[in-house]
Amino acid sequence: MTSVQKTAAQRKAEAEAKLAGGVPAFPKNGRPTKQEADVKNAVMDMFYLGTQVKIQEMLDRHFEEATADVNARIDELVEKANAYREIRVITESGAHEVSGLTHHQFELLLQLSSLPFPILLAGPAGTGKSHSVEQAANAMCLSFYAQSVGAQTSKSDLVGFVHAGGEYIRTAFRDAFEYGGVFLMDEIDAGNPNVLIVINSALSNDFCAFPDGMVRRHPDFRFIATANTYGKGADRNYVGRNQLDAATLDRFITIDWEIDENLESQLVMHYTHGSRWVKVVRGLRKVVADHSYRLIISPRASLKGASMLELGISFDQVVRMCITAAANPTEAEVLVENAKKLW
Repeated sequence: MTSVQKTAAQRKAEAEAKLAGGVPAFPKNGRPTKQEADVKNAVMDMFYLGTQVKIQEMLDRHFEEATADVNARIDELVEKANAYREIRVITESGAHEVSGLTHHQFELLLQLSSLPFPILLAGPAGTGKSHSVEQAANAMCLSFYAQSVGAQTSKSDLVGFVHAGGEYIRTAFRDAFEYGGVFLMDEIDAGNPNVLIVINSALSNDFCAFPDGMVRRHPDFRFIATANTYGKGADRNYVGRNQLDAATLDRFITIDWEIDENLESQLVMHYTHGSRWVKVVRGLRKVVADHSYRLIISPRASLKGASMLELGISFDQVVRMCITAAANPTEAEVLVENAKKLW
């Protein structure tokens, strides 16, 4: 309560107290009594009170409207500052700056990458895990190798094989292990746990057995894996994931990789409806979490939806194609209703 309102409130209380006994009739002749004058002043005070409060409300509303655009711009700049970072990386080849849009856990990933231990990024789909690993490799001036694995990934896909002519066929994992570099095993929790065991020695030792012999680990070899689960098997959303062997999981440093909403905003802010659409996505993401729906609304939905709106595709179509396509009728109805409110 402002000082003006406090004073007015006090005056109102005094006026009401004076009026409590009723308004006496003024004499036809002569001057009003002190009581009559006090009542008249009390009535005037109440009138001024209402005027002051009304003016204050009008000023507050005008100030909010006048500063709304400025506050929104400030929020955008804060989000951009949080997503745009400058990081100084020191390697044996020297020091250099890494700048640009990065995930808010990117610096932690870089710090842990200086250690010789494998790293597991476990988090929801579409949170920039794979891209961040590539950024880390570039930041450390190391070659980048990537391989997605699944139930059909074989031992030879990882360590290679010797064909009928006697020649050894190399793999990306072999190149990274022998010559140095960052090797990304994408979707490791979708791989065959029995096959993955073949690289256990490479993850915790300085050597690995390949079809053409033993190979020593290069000092610059870094192994980073991504997963949507923690290697404990499938869940309600990621039904195709496997339970990984405990001996494999024990070798990793695990980072809980989160959705970076600041980064999400920056990725769509240059679209005409980007900022507006990303607020819808965030709101629906909360609805899904609150209702425990078996749906994923990742930052990919923000990027795809903003791109589609830019093409002139209707809001209803964008919601249906980016958000509710996998929802049942009841879930879709709830999400569409909330989307319209948020939009």
